[in-house]
Amino acid sequence: MSGKIFIALNHPAHYHLFKNLKIMLVSSGYEVGFFIKNKEILEKLMITEGEKYFKYNVTRFKKNTKLRIIIGGLLDLLIQDFTLLIKCLKNRPLVMLGTDIAIAHIGWFTKIRSFVFNEDDFDVNKSFCKFAYPFASHIISPNLCDVGKYSFKKIGYEGYQKLSYLHPKRFNPSRERIKEFVGEGKYFIIRLVSLSAGHDIEQDHNGLNYQDLRRLTELLKPLGQVFVSSEKTLPEEFNHFELKTPVNVIHDMMFYSTMFISDSQSMTVECCMLGVPNIRINTFVGKISVLEELEKKYELTIGIHPNNKDLLFGQVHEFLNDAQLHDRFQTRRLKMLSEKIDVTSFVFDLITA
Repeated sequence: MSGKIFIALNHPAHYHLFKNLKIMLVSSGYEVGFFIKNKEILEKLMITEGEKYFKYNVTRFKKNTKLRIIIGGLLDLLIQDFTLLIKCLKNRPLVMLGTDIAIAHIGWFTKIRSFVFNEDDFDVNKSFCKFAYPFASHIISPNLCDVGKYSFKKIGYEGYQKLSYLHPKRFNPSRERIKEFVGEGKYFIIRLVSLSAGHDIEQDHNGLNYQDLRRLTELLKPLGQVFVSSEKTLPEEFNHFELKTPVNVIHDMMFYSTMFISDSQSMTVECCMLGVPNIRINTFVGKISVLEELEKKYELTIGIHPNNKDLLFGQVHEFLNDAQLHDRFQTRRLKMLSEKIDVTSFVFDLITA
């Protein structure tokens, strides 16, 4: 069997989600087309990886308030829907899959099957779910995730999206790939996100602030290199900590780091897949099924609310004083992996059946 398959992406992690699937599909005779939003890091990653893609010419509307997030999101969606419709009419794909609302809309309109991927619970990412799920043919989500009243469309699996690229069958870390950036010694990574995505539309979420960052860098820099990765422009005082490695070696960087501290959901889950000691601090703590399972069942992460900064720094000290920390997290990772599937093979079998 052969034909065209469209894959639409919203986030760098979503490229990783589908990159191995794309290889399997192409080797089986399918033609795969990537569609991406106008997101700088995602496009950099695609270019670095040598991937061909089509980029939606969405608005550069600054989404810094709730109203602007809504208006900008709706404008972007209209542009994406129209653009994807034209592409589908010219090059009718067999199926469409991805993390973008437009594939659900245009799939419904053109009668092309759409597979929408999400591992956020309905109540955590309401805006995406309300716009995508009514129109999607299928919702591909981990078994533990709640998709609200659309469970009849859900195809569940025993795993996590990020195992599609961080499962040992799919990822082999290499210190050699990052040696020129980190040398041989210890290093720490701190990640700050903007918290302005669709699931942050309520504008009442927060995580690490610059005072926290200052305190963390002062604490960690005597013990090794400190790298800071931020979606926001950092104040000048932090410039010399900025992580400047190529975007396609970030998972090698994460795997060999001594500790990862972040307010990012996505990269925290990646740390869990890799068995990297990590601490997450934001107001989503306790609300996301995937992270709750990773924390409570597998003990692969620790979530702390921003109101409890003493607990954050206490936990950092506890990690620093634990000589068996890395081995303990790797053992927990192996337990988790023994109970989860190779997600890429699952998706390939699903969409080519």
